Amino acid sequence: MEAGLAASLGRPVTEVFAEIDREPMAVASVAQVHAAQLHTGEAVVLKIQKPGARQQVTADLDIVGRLAHRLERSTAWARSLGVVALAQGFSSALREELDYRIEADNTAAVQASTDADSGLRIPLVYSEFSSSTVLVLERIEGTPLGAATDQLAAMDVADRRALADQLLRAVLHQVMVGGVFHADLHPGNVILESTGQLGMFDFGAVGRLDDQARDAVTTLLLAIDRGSGVAATDALIDLMDPPAAPVDERRLERDVGQLLIRFRSGTQNTAGMFAALFGLVTRYGFGVPTQIAWLFRTLAALEGTLRLIDPEFDLV
Repeated sequence: MEAGLAASLGRPVTEVFAEIDREPMAVASVAQVHAAQLHTGEAVVLKIQKPGARQQVTADLDIVGRLAHRLERSTAWARSLGVVALAQGFSSALREELDYRIEADNTAAVQASTDADSGLRIPLVYSEFSSSTVLVLERIEGTPLGAATDQLAAMDVADRRALADQLLRAVLHQVMVGGVFHADLHPGNVILESTGQLGMFDFGAVGRLDDQARDAVTTLLLAIDRGSGVAATDALIDLMDPPAAPVDERRLERDVGQLLIRFRSGTQNTAGMFAALFGLVTRYGFGVPTQIAWLFRTLAALEGTLRLIDPEFDLV
């Protein structure tokens, strides 16, 4: 890892960093993260890609692509869903995650898409020391929510509710106003600082929505909030790729309305509702654009994170 870092910098590691912790803070399949300090005194983290990671991912994505083509040839549901296009979108996104210059750009884009008054911390990127295989970021001191059980338990109920509300508002602003959002909001990617402030990191997966998609998403979320099957159906039709055969929209409206009633009056979570909406529209032959799939994945993961902060929190 040290040799890879030196090759990326194009100079000895000690010329850039006054100190590097040789024990990684985190280790994953394609990279590991180390705490460090610049000669100018700033505390940073280094995300360093492992040798051979790109070759392994490329081989795995080849398998994904072959399976997707086989499914579309042999099953009607895969053709209806557009599995090949989804697999291609997934593959493209994963390849982007292997280029840390893109992650650096993603981090800056989400920062620009986040409401400045949200209180949400997003790390600064040290572009001059970063490359396709090394990412140098401002170090935000804190604990990932997935490991912050004790800190959360020490907070009172009102503060936990306010923290969850703050995170939801920040994400909705990214989605509906800025149009660029963190697309992998599991509890490991949200950090709780000692001050009680929240931060986000790991922007390898980022979603982007154009103006039309943002309008449709806003309409869909409002329709869910109001329990309006008609408005939700209109929004879904705007969001999805059209089916090959004509659709009975009145019947679709009734089915969507029944689904909303079932989830609003029951105990099932919002992630289940989005999964059910997905299943419903694909049964009617609609295709799911990759960025919309990313959005629903984000909302589903976000709900689990919000419930970790406040077990009684309802995303809708």
